Amino acid sequence: MVPEKLINTIPQWLKEWKEGPVVTLILQLSRNLKDKKFPAKLTIEEREEIISTVSKELEKVPFWQAPLKIKCNKLTSDWLKILFERKLITRYILNSPQGVCILFDKEEKLLVRINDRDHIRLIIRETGNNIEKAFAKFTASSYILEQIFEFSFHEQFGYLTSSPVYLGEGLSLNALLHIPAIFFTRQTEKLFKILSNYNILVWGMEGEGSDITGSMVLIKERDLLMRKEDSFVRFQKALGEINELESTSRSMLMVQHQKELEDRVLKSLAILKSAVILGLKEALELLSTVKLGIETGVIDGVSPNFFTGSLIFMQPEHLRKKFGLPQPDPLRESELRAELIKEALEG
Repeated sequence: MVPEKLINTIPQWLKEWKEGPVVTLILQLSRNLKDKKFPAKLTIEEREEIISTVSKELEKVPFWQAPLKIKCNKLTSDWLKILFERKLITRYILNSPQGVCILFDKEEKLLVRINDRDHIRLIIRETGNNIEKAFAKFTASSYILEQIFEFSFHEQFGYLTSSPVYLGEGLSLNALLHIPAIFFTRQTEKLFKILSNYNILVWGMEGEGSDITGSMVLIKERDLLMRKEDSFVRFQKALGEINELESTSRSMLMVQHQKELEDRVLKSLAILKSAVILGLKEALELLSTVKLGIETGVIDGVSPNFFTGSLIFMQPEHLRKKFGLPQPDPLRESELRAELIKEALEG
């Protein structure tokens, strides 16, 4: 079962983010056990055997510190949605939970998904720009996996994965960004040029196919046939250039568009303080603008933590669980979302 406390806590990777464009770094390693078919080709019984084998070994690893273990097929759809809103499972698992298991630490920074397209997907999350720390954790964790398991490996192609996208290193580098000044000053062409130069994909915060809302984007390195260390260096350089563009855009705002910025920030704050109904997308746009206002000094007296808490707690299933709604009720959820954000602003 999912611990009830999850619906009242902010994941540590999000809680630690105070300011700056990089909300979180997400590093993923995909591996498959030697001489075993990919999960999609396995029966439910065979998937359960993989879960048993992998989870027993991982639970012995000291750095886990008593991981939470959840078999996704044991959960009702509402609790699966809670895990999805917290980025613990993918939409693929949300729709196909049979034979899938996740293990994660209390900070929700270290996560292993078993039978999520590949037998093992190790995910490391780290706050902000600290890619060196993330890389160190990732390298140590992947080394431990190599000592425990024997993986499918081809001398020419490298590690074998269910998707050719990850073939070779089996590595995925991602970052969730909040870049409101770039959008405010219409510097998106420069942003996309940076991303193109480094062969990086960009989506909305929910990943592939999602719209960009609240100036939050998810970027993903897609040129992963190079050595792991080279991929990290390139990704770090790309993040540095995006940071610089956001910083320059904020300076431009304060010099050339200060009144427009103040107007938009104060209007957004006024709406959040007085709204009776707030849809999810509308709330995210307003919260993003107010967060920009806090970071640029346009407003003060508002806790910077209000944004991170609201990002999680205003999600539909978190609202329903928190306030005891037995089923989806968009209008009531919008009312509760408005109330929750008012309380967060007052806190």
